[in-house]
Amino acid sequence: MKRRQPVIPGRRPALTQQALNALGEQFRAAFARGDYAQAHKFAMQAWQATHSPQPLADVALCLMRLDQPQQAYRLYCRVASELKTANTYDGLAEAAGQLGKRDEAGEFGSVSLWLKLQEAATEVVAATVDSPVPRCFDERSRHRNVIAFSLFGSDPRYCEMALLNVRAAHEFFPAWVCRFYVDASVPEAVCERLVHAGASVVDVRSVGGEDLPGTMWRFLALDDRDIDRVQFRDADSLLSTRDQAAVRAWCASDRWFHVMRDYHSHTELILAGMWGACQGVFSDIAGDMRAYLKSRPFSARYADQHFLRHRVWKVAERSMLAHDEWFDLPGNQPFPPHVPMTVDARYAHVGANIGAPSMQVVHEAPDGTQVRWTLYDARGQAVCSYDAVVCDNSYGASIPAPYAAEIAAGRWKVVTR
Repeated sequence: MKRRQPVIPGRRPALTQQALNALGEQFRAAFARGDYAQAHKFAMQAWQATHSPQPLADVALCLMRLDQPQQAYRLYCRVASELKTANTYDGLAEAAGQLGKRDEAGEFGSVSLWLKLQEAATEVVAATVDSPVPRCFDERSRHRNVIAFSLFGSDPRYCEMALLNVRAAHEFFPAWVCRFYVDASVPEAVCERLVHAGASVVDVRSVGGEDLPGTMWRFLALDDRDIDRVQFRDADSLLSTRDQAAVRAWCASDRWFHVMRDYHSHTELILAGMWGACQGVFSDIAGDMRAYLKSRPFSARYADQHFLRHRVWKVAERSMLAHDEWFDLPGNQPFPPHVPMTVDARYAHVGANIGAPSMQVVHEAPDGTQVRWTLYDARGQAVCSYDAVVCDNSYGASIPAPYAAEIAAGRWKVVTR
């Protein structure tokens, strides 16, 4: 008769590899959709079955997203004794930063970046051409200086922030044009508002980029021979005086590339929404991206970051201006003096996720009912309108922080129809 394996207190019976793989898939799916509580549950099950460091690191990551940085920090410290990977040190840097441990955040983030430098050194770089000294920045040729964004979907978190960025560019970057690479998922009304505000809107199908992950569309600007310089930015962060000062320093330099890191979580060699380049270095960036994506499995969520690390960094580091006051990499410089940013202290850094706040509106319609909500300003003028679906007697939407502040102050209101 086959004897049963004893159950160790505090530890679940061993799972088959197939069951562990299924837990891993469930964890990744839950995390990708933002259900961190459920992802935490799956990571805990995997750790209890294996007591291996990777599931414990996954547990720590979930705790961080669930606003429990102290618990996440303790677990990451425990994991780091066994799992000395860049991801582990990324987590440690972010947790330490959230806890106000700036020195530790800088130390851990630097370890992560050095590990990524070693990883990048083994990669085959994207196809490039020999280039002379970059063309001097010409503020009179506004159409040749582009701030490139990817925009997809109908989430006001991104669509409304796109509009705010166009307005901010008029103030901080008058010699630049905002360009948004979009697909059919972006509401037509949003595209019309962007154009009316002075932006350029490019249907990604018109430049043959529809097969690429949306986050990478903006990189297609490097194949446009009609521009000289391009800044790459995230739609849900906001252009600022700090950003402006750094870009001015780059434009006055003889460097082909510009990189910024400005927060404890900015532990990537090139952040996809915080860099710039002169046109003419890469011979075929679209082809380079496709070749890279075919060379290995990839996550659409991180494809842009990994492409920059594995294919662009080795090219960029040859001629780069890096503004970074957090981490210890060769050549890092402090940000130039600038007028202080007029935003909440939580967002006083380049790349701040200003499109994160959420609003929840009570509505008595049955679950599944589609409603149309409109946000009105203090003068009674419509700011924006979007669709939502009622669930549990309410509906929610992510909106820019400046909008949320106006609603909280009672100056703006939401009307549902």
